[in-house]
Amino acid sequence: MLWADNDVPELCPIRHLLCLVHLTGIAEGFLFCSKENLTDHMRAPSRPCSFTELISYSTYQERFKSVCLKLFKRDGPFGSHSNRKTAYLLAIWGGGEEGDTMLTARHKSSNSAMKYQQDAKFLLSVAERNQRNVKQVVSKWRPIYCRDIQMGRSINASNSSRVMRLDRLATHFMMTVCGVTASLSEVLSISDIVRTTIEYRTTLSTREQLFECIDSLTDLEQKANIGTLLHRYLAELEKPDSGQINLSSTAADSNEEESGCEQGPAGGEAKRRRCGDDDLPVRHQFKNLAPYEKLEQVVKIYQTVADQRDLTSNARIFFLNVVTPIFNCLSNHFASSQSDFLIRYPIIAHSTFRAKVCTGKGTACQDN
Repeated sequence: MLWADNDVPELCPIRHLLCLVHLTGIAEGFLFCSKENLTDHMRAPSRPCSFTELISYSTYQERFKSVCLKLFKRDGPFGSHSNRKTAYLLAIWGGGEEGDTMLTARHKSSNSAMKYQQDAKFLLSVAERNQRNVKQVVSKWRPIYCRDIQMGRSINASNSSRVMRLDRLATHFMMTVCGVTASLSEVLSISDIVRTTIEYRTTLSTREQLFECIDSLTDLEQKANIGTLLHRYLAELEKPDSGQINLSSTAADSNEEESGCEQGPAGGEAKRRRCGDDDLPVRHQFKNLAPYEKLEQVVKIYQTVADQRDLTSNARIFFLNVVTPIFNCLSNHFASSQSDFLIRYPIIAHSTFRAKVCTGKGTACQDN
């Protein structure tokens, strides 16, 4: 699995890969061919082309060492192990979990993985002590290991209408998205073309930026609370007859629902809504559960809670903003089939599911 990196595009493997495919015109065969094969092709480029001779391991090692010696102010040693060290550094600096990084690196021994992780953590401490803003140079890390390949294929097949050949995707990205037309390709240097792909920035709508900010919060209850208020506010703005929003009414409604108070008559004291003692302790472990475990707990909680008034205030927020939308989505859109749900959503970001994925309403999942 390759993930795009739009936060630090200089490190985006997909942009560089698409640039390589577009410049060489590779349509099949090996992506990384021998130097002689590539040199001969670039002297008289033809499209589409096929490379049948793979670059040798010794040649790769020589090229890798040569590049590293030019880039870094130290003597090495440099080799294929340097790639794994760099991968661990990006994972640890990007907030990756230790178990996920070990699987991604294909390390079978935790002792071997620990050596790489300790080095990465030490270098992170050094960088922070030198007042380096790590978040500006390393994006959020995403795991690439998948044990169930069949499920991955099923998910990919569900979006088959959007699948295209790699060479066509490269052409579309370079010419349509980045604006490197055929005429520009003839006058621009390879460095200029690569720079153009790096400088291309994806744009997010204001709504997407807001939810990205919410998603960056670490407190799950605070995240759910802000998400609920924001959704309510956006819904009010989208009403055709909402020329002006009654801010005092909105504030009162918010106070009633989130604090657990029922408002009394105007000028009177607020009547306290009854809150129970059930704090749903399992919600504190949700972030550590596997997707299928999260789904099982959602079903169990929803079927167990008979009256929301038996819940504490924070547990009620969790029930409304996390449990309810996921359970409704499972019931309404997947006929309560947990396997079908997990094929569509193999990773359940429970704290943002309602905001970014599905509210559980209607007859099918709606893109937010």
